[in-house]
Amino acid sequence: MDFGRILTDGQCFDQVQIGESVVQKRIVELRDVLGYLGIAGDFNPLYLTENYAGQTPFERVIVPPGLLVGWLTALVSTRLPGPGSVVREMKVNMPGVAHLDEEMELYLQVAGKIETEKRIIIEASARRGEKVILNCEFSVVPPEPLKPLQGLLDNF
Repeated sequence: MDFGRILTDGQCFDQVQIGESVVQKRIVELRDVLGYLGIAGDFNPLYLTENYAGQTPFERVIVPPGLLVGWLTALVSTRLPGPGSVVREMKVNMPGVAHLDEEMELYLQVAGKIETEKRIIIEASARRGEKVILNCEFSVVPPEPLKPLQGLLDNF
């Protein structure tokens, strides 16, 4: 599918530098949570129902961790290393919870490179202030250079 946007190439393996990082701030909105839950088919009352969540140790509805992981993988796909990259493995740790209308700081940093596999290791986190909500480690295959479009339409 082409939605009319021309994307730039992401960084290839040789272009990515250890220590390179990206930060993005986002506020968790109800529409984000509802969109995620609808796509995932996850109707856990902890994410939707104040009355239910109020009876749990969380005391109010929480943000689905999968939404935060999705935001982090989107940063991999759009910023570091960018378009054309693929997350091949992930490890996720969730020491905290997030709530609606909170500002989250999403952070990615290149922690290593695996030369033999042409993969990079990215450490990622979602934080609310100093509080870590979610940590991830991604093993990512950066994009290869795009092939030129020359001759693609010669049979028309």
